[in-house]
Amino acid sequence: MTVEQQHLARQLWHVIEPIHALAYFGNRTQQAAEALGLRGFWMSYFACRAAPMGSVSAATVSATFFNFNPQRVARAIPDAWSYASPEHLISARFEAVNRTATDVFGSYPEVSTDLLELISAAAQSADFDGRPLAAANAVIDVSRESPFIQLWQATTVLRESRGDGHIAALIDADLTGAEALALFSACGGPPLALFEASRGWSHEELVQAQQHLADRRLMTTSGIPTDDGLSLHNHIEAATDRLARAPIDALGPQQVARLIELTDALTRKITESRLIPYPNPIGLPRN
Repeated sequence: MTVEQQHLARQLWHVIEPIHALAYFGNRTQQAAEALGLRGFWMSYFACRAAPMGSVSAATVSATFFNFNPQRVARAIPDAWSYASPEHLISARFEAVNRTATDVFGSYPEVSTDLLELISAAAQSADFDGRPLAAANAVIDVSRESPFIQLWQATTVLRESRGDGHIAALIDADLTGAEALALFSACGGPPLALFEASRGWSHEELVQAQQHLADRRLMTTSGIPTDDGLSLHNHIEAATDRLARAPIDALGPQQVARLIELTDALTRKITESRLIPYPNPIGLPRN
């Protein structure tokens, strides 16, 4: 993978992630899910994001979401499916995205034909092998939805394909979910305390993860990454970019650069709205 391809893969994630995140920051998804009978933010989050895979088990959600404490998942799944079907929850998240977009942009956002064609082509060219969340999202029919929902679903396919690849890179590095968060935090990511609230791990569990990393000489006992730890972190990030390169290969650098340019105005508006906090648990940079 060339340096240019890696840069484009990373920049593409930077511009699509805030659009995808419209569904999960703010309270609109929780409101839409609670209208169907679900209870609380985490049940709405796990159920709405997992819904494209069907009425799956808590173990399946834990495996595909990876860095969440399985106990947090088990408090929401499979109970969520007793309140609403996956099909109804997919519609609920579209409703939430529509409402959140109107909140952020002040009116319903317009999507140019060029942008929709490019991002649809990118999503169709994403890699789905060994990527369950991406594959499940790719077969959702949005042909009758608004252009903005079609855009949002395409960003979701792309980010879930990248996310599935990222999990493969973490597993290849022999990291658990908690250890992956501890290493990420140590190497310049969000404060470790942020993952206690957002991913459901206790302080003691995260300290234990740090100790396991120290035993592997990936960080010191005080939580400072070693050269080996920094090297592993950089290897994981590079592998994640490499595993997300299919759209870059399919569209070519010029078309991907154009896609990033067209998407950037929407992304900047979302960033300026402060809907997404910085730092945030997804590790998205402000710029």
